[in-house]
Amino acid sequence: MWFKSPIWIPIAWVLSFANGIFVFTVGNGQPAHAAGHALLAILFAFGAQRLSARRGREPLTSEERQTLADLETRLGALTDLQRRVAELEERVDFAERVLAQQREGQRLGPPRS
Repeated sequence: MWFKSPIWIPIAWVLSFANGIFVFTVGNGQPAHAAGHALLAILFAFGAQRLSARRGREPLTSEERQTLADLETRLGALTDLQRRVAELEERVDFAERVLAQQREGQRLGPPRS
């Protein structure tokens, strides 16, 4: 069975953490979407705990430690990218508002001869 592999434990934790982050990023205006991510975060955390309990307290191999460190690094990079995308969304929204105001001002300006 493929869930016996120990790699699934950190993957489940990473997915739980990522969905927990998504709860806050999509929560504004989309409560059903945020609730879905909250449910996924809880289910992945529950699954990770179950896999850990089934596996027992075996020490991690060097390959597993390396994989876990790699996943943590990638999760940090993902979190940073989410923050940067949110900043870019804010900047695009601002630029769209400025352009809309500029166009509105041109339409309301005095007629040219």
